[in-house]
Amino acid sequence: MSLSRLIYGRSQAVTGLTNLIGTKVSPNMRRADTTLPAVVYEIENEDRLPDLNSASVAYMADVQFRCIADMLADAYSIAYQVNAAFNGHSGYSDVTGRITKSIVRGISALGLAADPPPNDTDSPREVVVSVRIFYTLV
Repeated sequence: MSLSRLIYGRSQAVTGLTNLIGTKVSPNMRRADTTLPAVVYEIENEDRLPDLNSASVAYMADVQFRCIADMLADAYSIAYQVNAAFNGHSGYSDVTGRITKSIVRGISALGLAADPPPNDTDSPREVVVSVRIFYTLV
């Protein structure tokens, strides 16, 4: 999917985010061998937008970025960098398309990133960043 390429490319273009997670940005689920910290994103919905004046097709998608780290403070640090990468951003493009606008809709802590055993304090922590992305495809 072209939106996935745009998300990955934009996230890699932000130095603060790559300093924290490197290239560990993946769709849908984190690979078992991926060391933390990492970001996993899920495209929740995607709609085509009517645009009679443009030669390209416009879309809108809601994306959830799960920022996962060993400690909640680190997960928040990653979430703030995702916010910096996408909130109010416009203009990132690659060979597949262009982000015309992206808006962060909220940041929320989920606490534990998985379903750990009771009283587990060693499981990863997770913060979710909700982003609405408007984009066009080539």
